[in-house]
Amino acid sequence: MPNQTLGFQPKKSDVIENWDIAQVMLDQFLERSDINIPGPNNLQLRGLRVDKEHIDQIFAQGSHIKELYIQFAIRTYPSGEESVTTILTGIDADNKQSTAVAIDYCDPCPNKCPQ
Repeated sequence: MPNQTLGFQPKKSDVIENWDIAQVMLDQFLERSDINIPGPNNLQLRGLRVDKEHIDQIFAQGSHIKELYIQFAIRTYPSGEESVTTILTGIDADNKQSTAVAIDYCDPCPNKCPQ
């Protein structure tokens, strides 16, 4: 399937009103042979899961935290295997990263995918 124009250009995070639009975006990512983000067992990373309590910890720092910041990182397991993960922190109203709470825990899909 060729890339499809979605008809909007969000300026910031935006709610996708229709899952069909999200599905087109996801399919286009998975169909690209030039993009391969390695996950566990060298399978293509399809997504990452984050526990709600971890996100709550970031925002519990106070009302000054306005955004969730997601940075890509590499996790190295004791076996030596590497996998892409994310580091989650908060961003305050002055656009400063708050590192008081940093979360390095994401369950990767293909290991733990939603139904």
